[in-house]
Amino acid sequence: MNLKHFDAAEFHEDGQNAFDKMQPDFLKKLDAVRAGCGFPFQVTSSYRSPEKNKRVGGSINSMHLQGRAVDIACTNSSSVG
Repeated sequence: MNLKHFDAAEFHEDGQNAFDKMQPDFLKKLDAVRAGCGFPFQVTSSYRSPEKNKRVGGSINSMHLQGRAVDIACTNSSSVG
């Protein structure tokens, strides 16, 4: 899968590439969000193995286990309010 706004190396788990464990439909949506939000963001957590999910206190039904969730960090955004 070729994404416009992400590199496969951004998806990792404990130092190992996890891009192939991510769901393609989710990645397409994530790519569209990054394109439309107007500022860059970094993926800080993507696919998680059951062991890692437990270690970080994730839900037993976490979408990270299915490759359908990411945690992100924004370094250049603005607040509305």
